[in-house]
Amino acid sequence: MKNDETSKKVKKHHDIVSIKYADNKEFKSKRRPIHISFSIHNTKIGKLVVASTAKGICYVGYPIKGLTYVEQLKERFPNAKIKNRIAKINPLIREALKKEWDKNLKIPLHLEGTPFQYQVWEALLQIPHGELTTYAQIAQQIGKPKAQRAVGNAVGRNTILFLIPCHRVVTSQGKLGGFYWGIDKKVFLLNKESTYPKKGKLVWNPTFF
Repeated sequence: MKNDETSKKVKKHHDIVSIKYADNKEFKSKRRPIHISFSIHNTKIGKLVVASTAKGICYVGYPIKGLTYVEQLKERFPNAKIKNRIAKINPLIREALKKEWDKNLKIPLHLEGTPFQYQVWEALLQIPHGELTTYAQIAQQIGKPKAQRAVGNAVGRNTILFLIPCHRVVTSQGKLGGFYWGIDKKVFLLNKESTYPKKGKLVWNPTFF
């Protein structure tokens, strides 16, 4: 689902992140729980909860209604020790939200998942700014064309809002599909990426909403 305007300047998130994948015990150990520091950041796409381990950012997301920030993080990292403390790398999320990226920008991510989920998340990093893909296309891309449902589940397990752009995935029928932080937030992000405010020029028109 490409557009001539966006193809002139392609922005792919794999250019600005470096990923460390957790081993099987890092996030699951109760005897030696992983330590996670989180902080709240007001950004151009709204208030974000940003959390990190000593190895990298492990969570970026919108606050979830009815949950404290610690409860929200415990849903994803039940065995972790979580503290409200600004880690040095957490504010890097603001750099990723700039219109122009610093060529030297590399944001460390520390992710927990299965090998299949890692494949899907790597595919998400290839979706350019201002473009959409489908669950079926990702399944084809990773060489598992019949695994559309599993791809959808893996997309839903992504814990890194925007940096791993799961909001750019829709169904083959043009429906929005799911979104962990709420469909209203998915629509907001897609609409946010559909225009360049300074030029006021539409990049793509999400008519299927």
